[in-house]
Amino acid sequence: GRFDDDLREPERKSTAKEAPVLPVFEEGTRYVKTVYAGAEYFFDKCDGGLVSVDVGEGNILRSPLRLNVFRAPTDNDRYIHEVWKKYDLAKVTFEVRTFSAGPDFLSFEGSLCSAVFCPLVHCTLVYRFANGGVSISLAYRKDTFSEFLPRMGVAFELDKTFDEAEYLGYGEYESYADKRTAARKDYYRFRVSENICRYIRPQEYGSHFGCEYFSLRNSGCIVSGFGKFCFSARPYTDAELASVTHAQNLPAPASVAVNLDYFMSGVGSNSCGPYLAGQFRTPDEGEWQLFLCFEKRKLSEI
Repeated sequence: GRFDDDLREPERKSTAKEAPVLPVFEEGTRYVKTVYAGAEYFFDKCDGGLVSVDVGEGNILRSPLRLNVFRAPTDNDRYIHEVWKKYDLAKVTFEVRTFSAGPDFLSFEGSLCSAVFCPLVHCTLVYRFANGGVSISLAYRKDTFSEFLPRMGVAFELDKTFDEAEYLGYGEYESYADKRTAARKDYYRFRVSENICRYIRPQEYGSHFGCEYFSLRNSGCIVSGFGKFCFSARPYTDAELASVTHAQNLPAPASVAVNLDYFMSGVGSNSCGPYLAGQFRTPDEGEWQLFLCFEKRKLSEI
């Protein structure tokens, strides 16, 4: 539900007058270890993924943070899904062609590809360390793929103990580019474990349009983010939702599946109505920036 009046977006202290603290990089054959602001990160040079974040409690990530264009198809995706399935969007990965590092950043250039098709989307992905966290910058351009993408963003999993979710965006129910008239932009919070699929056939659900802030917490850590994005946190991944035909066949929840999207295509009405209008489709190209912070949870916040 809505936030209480005393709950507000956490303040970020300005460090404009302080000398910047630079990260320490240690490059291996495949991975780059980065130590910054009390956290230890590992990045994969093959796919640009953030595979590990440790703030003293072990790796927070249950699965790596990676670029993602796939969503579990909705009933209204039944026709466009045939194209998405042809290009195997569920298994598209970021193939890095060029990797470089600077004093405070790691840069990856390459393409999103499936196993048997030409590159679908060309991407530049940059991680920059500042203000105690990591800023993710993405620039992309769709290439050979003939139709609009389901989404463009990043996805990762956290341990299912990260059950306390908060966000500033359109809520409190799910909202999309073309489905938010009844939603109100405000601060909301919910339990991820209670955000269960309510459709008879599992499909995309639970995203929140127009977000500027989110956080996920367990007893020891906080993962938070700032920017402009669509946000969802569910007990099921897109792969799990897409793998079964009835809700009762879903597995027992094992993680918190997080999606942060530059853009999520609208849900439309194409099961029995018109093709999704252009303004609600994921753009063919774009630029996006997202700031993420991983930190220990203070006793006063528990």
